[in-house]
Amino acid sequence: MYRTDGTLIGSNDYVAPGTTVRVEAVLQNTNASAGSEEFPLHLKLLGATHSKYPTSGMTVSGDVAASAGQAVTLKGTTENKVTFNAKIDGPAGTAASIGLQLVDDSFGGTYEAGAKLLNEHPLVPGDGTGPGTPGSDWHYTRLPAANENGWNRSPVTVTFYPGDFDRMELTPSEDAGATLTAADPAWTRAGDTAGLSLSAQARKDSTGVLSTQRAGTVKLDQTAPRLSLDPALRTLTADDSAEVASGIWRLHRTGPSGAVGTGAQAGVYKPFDLTDGDGESVQTVANVPNGWYVAEDAAGNLSAPVKVSTTEPPSVERPDPGDPDGPEPAGPPYDPGSDPVPPPTFTEDDGGLRHALIEESVSEMIDPASPPFGGLLEKSEASAMMDYRYAATSAAAPVSVSDELLDAAGNAIASFDTKAPGECLIRRVITDSQGNTTTILLHYSTTRDSCPVIRPLQPKDPSDPSGPKEPGDPLEPTGSVTKNPDGTQSVEVACEVTEAVCHGTMDGPGAEALLRRHFLPTDVDGGSGVTVTVQSMKNASGGGYLRD
Repeated sequence: MYRTDGTLIGSNDYVAPGTTVRVEAVLQNTNASAGSEEFPLHLKLLGATHSKYPTSGMTVSGDVAASAGQAVTLKGTTENKVTFNAKIDGPAGTAASIGLQLVDDSFGGTYEAGAKLLNEHPLVPGDGTGPGTPGSDWHYTRLPAANENGWNRSPVTVTFYPGDFDRMELTPSEDAGATLTAADPAWTRAGDTAGLSLSAQARKDSTGVLSTQRAGTVKLDQTAPRLSLDPALRTLTADDSAEVASGIWRLHRTGPSGAVGTGAQAGVYKPFDLTDGDGESVQTVANVPNGWYVAEDAAGNLSAPVKVSTTEPPSVERPDPGDPDGPEPAGPPYDPGSDPVPPPTFTEDDGGLRHALIEESVSEMIDPASPPFGGLLEKSEASAMMDYRYAATSAAAPVSVSDELLDAAGNAIASFDTKAPGECLIRRVITDSQGNTTTILLHYSTTRDSCPVIRPLQPKDPSDPSGPKEPGDPLEPTGSVTKNPDGTQSVEVACEVTEAVCHGTMDGPGAEALLRRHFLPTDVDGGSGVTVTVQSMKNASGGGYLRD
């Protein structure tokens, strides 16, 4: 390709748009046996949509651009040069290429070829940190980069790096243009703007080469939105009204600090639709659960955190005793009128959810003849006891209920032995639809009766009946424990003693001495502070009393 004055144009040279050039195509039959044979042909221009050899960046004139093409005759292996005019019409710095087709007039065969006549001179952006050399691998930066919505929330600076080019012309739509050079390489937009258009093009002074033109937009919003709560309606309103506003993008749940991604309930609570990266100036969200919230605009500015704590944890009362569909009694009985549910204590987690704790202790005396829950408290029976004692309601229904049966140390157990004194813990957690909870800790214990214990005195050595003796296991009662009106308890045990005796009579002290020779009466804790009273005696046949 040549200029009109005949100067050869290199592929890396710069040719201004609108310049007329001469294109030379060299045609030759490379078959050495062609001799002096002549071949009538036509040379045609390939269009811009050709998959392999498109013509682009230039407009060709003359017969070669006509539908029939330009007639050409090849003779033997002699070169034939075909020249034609063209005008460079692509944007400055872009590439120019040509595609040609040679058609055999005799047989209709075709041959296609093409060439890139001008290489592109791209203006390449960089991020200032990537690999490569500033000025050649990339020529300028635009920092900070816009977010996914196309917005910035801090001033934007364009910095030029000389190398392939000596200067860069920057043309903003709202501000005066700037020429960036090695001496003055940066331009900054500090004020908010809803959309400032930027175009940039660089030049190499020594060659006049112009780069391709780059275009972009700066959208800058440095004002945070405002978030407010209407407690009565449990409604949050995010407002981003301003002269330049990117609009409300998201409502986040956070912790008290308001930092996105922190807090027990951290996450985007509600996203809002954007149009071309812009949100609505006001968004309202109703029925907001307890927690900490911040609003974020499309530029990434965050409001101050707002706490919502309008919903109380599930409340707990005794079940209605008059409800025919109420729970069946299970565990120790209570009087709903005089034995209300203990008042809760309240805490709040860092996510703003509220939590209540209710703690209560109950006990049952072990009746050996009929121990509580048949001798073994299982989880299903523990849940039945909780249902009998507690009924929950919530303003944030529905609620979920989970029960655990634990030992006194808080470890999970499958069942609890109610035949022996001990303690277990039943934990019920009631969670509303927001995540607020009420936890009930019911300490359940079994106690033995307060009646004295009668232990038989047995030989330490079974093979020596007359040797030293020691107390054995307590005698089992023959019936249930009786609670007397004065609060005392009584129970009966049966025992039998045989002794060799001589003639005589048995009085009260003698009967007590007989008992103590063969049994050890103690209090429930094993102490000796008990009194033995002989209330009556009768003969072995059940006849009249010997002594009252």
